[in-house]
Amino acid sequence: ACLVGSEMCIRDRYNIQEGRYTKIGRLVSFQLRLQLSSKGSGNNNVRIGGLPFTPSTNGVNHDYFHMTSIVGCNLGAGRVPFAQLEDYSNGRITLWSFDYASGSNYAELNSTDIDNNFNMGMQGNYVV
Repeated sequence: ACLVGSEMCIRDRYNIQEGRYTKIGRLVSFQLRLQLSSKGSGNNNVRIGGLPFTPSTNGVNHDYFHMTSIVGCNLGAGRVPFAQLEDYSNGRITLWSFDYASGSNYAELNSTDIDNNFNMGMQGNYVV
């Protein structure tokens, strides 16, 4: 997996880039960990690409994934992170935050929300 910005994977800006998956039938379960060494100068939304298999467009729309161990990210007070599969044809996951207090205040994470030491883990399942 890799962090995606401006349609380019910034593979050379990682301290850690690791993941694993298991595929049983059409179900793919995965875990990944990313730690940036530099986020670069882009100002795009934060996305993760490079899933091992192309997700199916049938079934659940916008699969959700669990994010953990987030360091170097300023979400703002009361906000929690989540990840959502949005670009099925390219297998890209978009990172978001949500404010529980408002009930409707969703926002995509962009490069201004993360630091050069951004470090996160993610796990989830999707169907191919």
